[in-house]
Amino acid sequence: MATEDLMRKALEALGEVNGPMSIEVIHRLVDAGDVEDPMSIAEVSDLLDVSAHTLRYYEKIGLVTVDRDSSGHRVYGPESVRRLVFLTRMRISGMAIRDLQHYVELVDAGEGTVPE
Repeated sequence: MATEDLMRKALEALGEVNGPMSIEVIHRLVDAGDVEDPMSIAEVSDLLDVSAHTLRYYEKIGLVTVDRDSSGHRVYGPESVRRLVFLTRMRISGMAIRDLQHYVELVDAGEGTVPE
């Protein structure tokens, strides 16, 4: 069975065929990890199909660190975008924000937390 068919069946099982988690969104998430240049909040929002409010919230609760330019505007580097791709995928899978926060804390703490 093709990947697209598997994704369609998974989305149907979740009742999300015509909802916010379309197959097109998932395809864009799969391809989003190759970002090399800094991006604005609008570009990241469009790329991941999430609102700018969601991106600011993820930053506020410590899930992602975002640099600022000389004007104070958010600038998402490749590392931040890759983390947001991961976070967005995990949210689609149903992972709770609380669990994501714990996971990010472990990742940021380094190799010593791998067993946990």
